[in-house]
Amino acid sequence: MKKFERLRHIRYFSHSLRTLPKQYSAADTNRLSLVHFCVQSLDILGCLPVDTDDELICGTAGEDVYVNRGEIVEWIYGLGTVPIVRSADGDAAGGGCVGGGFKGSNYLGPIMSNDDNNNNNNDDQSSHRHPYDHSHIAMTYVALCTLQSLGDDLSRIDKHAILSTLQGLQKQNGSFVALSPTSTEYDVADEVEAEDDCDLRFMYAAIAVWYILTSSDDDDENTNDYINIESATQYILSCKSYDGALGLTPGREGHGGSTFCGIASLYLLGVLDDVMSREELRGWKDELIYWCVMRQKSLMKKVVDDDDGTTKNKNDNNGYVKEEEEPAGM
Repeated sequence: MKKFERLRHIRYFSHSLRTLPKQYSAADTNRLSLVHFCVQSLDILGCLPVDTDDELICGTAGEDVYVNRGEIVEWIYGLGTVPIVRSADGDAAGGGCVGGGFKGSNYLGPIMSNDDNNNNNNDDQSSHRHPYDHSHIAMTYVALCTLQSLGDDLSRIDKHAILSTLQGLQKQNGSFVALSPTSTEYDVADEVEAEDDCDLRFMYAAIAVWYILTSSDDDDENTNDYINIESATQYILSCKSYDGALGLTPGREGHGGSTFCGIASLYLLGVLDDVMSREELRGWKDELIYWCVMRQKSLMKKVVDDDDGTTKNKNDNNGYVKEEEEPAGM
């Protein structure tokens, strides 16, 4: 087995934070997720600046290994979307919010709607919102995780705006719509049923955001009111497959990625032990453990190309099942 080249990995992720090859241009709208992967990798490799005012930079500018924590933090905060406040007599009690969170990159440039030059009414917030200036559950999740990895205390986060937005994105069946609205006229119940936009990936992202923003709120007794824990739990259980694993949505084949998202969500909600002890789910824990153990594979065998371009002896992709309609990931 080859030696693990730690320094080469550090150089790779450090360089990727500054520039990427042209093949990544298609992922420009999700640039924040790429930053997340790089930062988390550098954190695991033990190569992030320590959390002190004197150590905001790791390495020297111009060298292979260079991470400027302060610049990354400010860039991430610059991707925050401006929430729109509902009226007190709207759908959210006491005047909730829509649109709170983060978008994937600054691909839109300076946000300016067509009405901004002619409309000076600050109360009509939706008229000043660019129609594509959406916050996204997944991008909000990676933003918070990356900020925490960089030592930020999240004190600049508008927690109520994000949590209130999550509250409005949860559907009656417990799942979450991924994309935030840009208008207070939005109603999740009116949305077309699109499974790929409200599967267990976004369930996990939403629950993780809720957990990060509420786990330290000892003085807030109403944090559970932001999401419907019971309906979220039932939706996760409805994704259970015949073999004990979880599919992305009800009725779909189970695989590793969706199983992780579902079980992790139950854990963060604080209901995992209760669910596993239910009489109607007796034996599920053993089934799930067995399924996970059986996903182990031996070392990759040499891939031999056939004449028709297919391959032999290639390991299964345990992250995602090989179905054309399966989404490619978050």
